[in-house]
Amino acid sequence: MNESELKKLLPNLRSRPHVVILGAGASCATILNGDKNGRKISVMNNFITELKMDDILASVNLKTTSNNLEDIYSELDERIDCDNVKIELEKRICEYFQTLILPDEPTIYDCLLLSLRKDDLIISFNWDNLLLQARKRVTYITDDLPQMAFLHGNIGVGYCKNDPGYGFIGHYCKSCGAKYRPSQLLFPIKKKDYNSSINLTKQWEGTERYINDAGIITIFGYGAPDTDVEAKNLLLNAFKCFGEDRRMFEKLEIIDKPGLDYSEIYDKWKDFIDTAYGHYDIKSSFFDSTLAKSPRRSVAAHIKSDVEGCWNGFSISFSDLPKTFDEIERLVYPLLENEENLNFDVI
Repeated sequence: MNESELKKLLPNLRSRPHVVILGAGASCATILNGDKNGRKISVMNNFITELKMDDILASVNLKTTSNNLEDIYSELDERIDCDNVKIELEKRICEYFQTLILPDEPTIYDCLLLSLRKDDLIISFNWDNLLLQARKRVTYITDDLPQMAFLHGNIGVGYCKNDPGYGFIGHYCKSCGAKYRPSQLLFPIKKKDYNSSINLTKQWEGTERYINDAGIITIFGYGAPDTDVEAKNLLLNAFKCFGEDRRMFEKLEIIDKPGLDYSEIYDKWKDFIDTAYGHYDIKSSFFDSTLAKSPRRSVAAHIKSDVEGCWNGFSISFSDLPKTFDEIERLVYPLLENEENLNFDVI
C-alpha cells in the first residue's frame, strides 16, 4: 500500500471501536485487596476453595481431579445423585456475588469505563456486577460510556422472556413491560450453546459485529482457551471474518497478572496473534495498556504511533490508580471538553 492509499484510509482507521474482553482476572485486579467489606473474588481455578464453599461438596466423591469450577459443575450436572448439590452450589455462588461492593475509592473498572466511549464495547464473561456498579457512579463525570455485553450472564443483568433485550435486574422491559428475569450463570462446559436463547444469540451477533470492525481488541484477565473452547472459536471467527488482509493495521492487546509467563500467554492466544500479523502487546497491568496510556483516544493513538510513526507520546494518561474521583474528573476533563466540540484528536 502506497502513502496516498494509506492517507485515504486513516480517518476510517482512527474511528474504529476499541473492544475489551473481560474475564475473572479483571475483576480480581479491580478488588485486589478485597471489596468494600474485604471480600475477595476468584478466577475459575480454586474458585470453590478460595470462596470457602468446600462444605457444599463434602458429601460428593468427585471423579474429576480438576479444581476448576466449570469442570466440577459439569460433573455435577451429569450426575443425577448430585442435583441437590448442584442447586445449592448455584444458590451460594449467586448469594456470594450479590454481597460484593466496590470500595468507595476509584478502581480499575472506573478507569476502564472512562477510557472508552459509546462507540466502543466491553464484553464481559464475569458473573459479578462490579462493572455495573462502576458504570453507575462514573456517569456523573460523563454518560458517553461504552456499550456492554454479558455473554455468560451476570447477577445484575436480566433478560426479557418476550423480547431479545436485557436490562438491570428489578427494571422492566421497555418493549413489553415484563420484568427482567435473572440470567443463567453456570453452564456445563460440554453443553455450552450460545444459540440456545434469543437473548444470547442477539448479544453474540452484536459482539461479532464489533469484533469485525475493531481497531484494537484488549483481552483483560480472560482465559477462554482453558475453559470455553466454543467462546474462543466464536471470537476468533469474528476476528478474522473478512479475510487475511482485514487485520493489517489492527492491534491485539493482552493484559494478564504481574509475573505472567509471556510464552504461556503467547501460546494461549497464538491463533489471534497470527491473525493480527503479530501486532500485539502482552502487559502485566491495566496501567501499561493503550486504554490507560491514551484514554478515550486509544485507537487513534495506536494509528498515530504504530501506523503513522509519530512517537511523541500523549499528555493525558492513567499512569496509576487515581486516589479520588475528583482527580479522575480533572484528568479526563480536557478530553470530554474536546468531544463536546466534536474534536477527537489525541492530546
